[in-house]
Amino acid sequence: MCTTGSERRATEVAERHDVTVHTDSPEAAAGAAVREVCVGRVRRCVAAGLLAGGETDIAHALLALAQGLAAQETAGWLGTSKRSMDRRWGLAFRAILDGLAPDQS
Repeated sequence: MCTTGSERRATEVAERHDVTVHTDSPEAAAGAAVREVCVGRVRRCVAAGLLAGGETDIAHALLALAQGLAAQETAGWLGTSKRSMDRRWGLAFRAILDGLAPDQS
């Protein structure tokens, strides 16, 4: 079975920490499919000149931001009203997307 560099690295890290990794599981396949969708959408934005940077790096940053905000929202830490939570989601994504915009100089 062929593996990607990231799968090999994940397996190496898991082995160092005595964790079993099943790269042929349905969960791994689903994760790969989601990764391809995310990176593909970022790739289109980079190609259109809307974002600048490495496609995979940008996809990871956006996913990490979404997961962090979702975790805060689930824990009740993101705000006490829908309006405040939406404002914080918007602020965070505007900040990251503005920071990833191509240099306009």
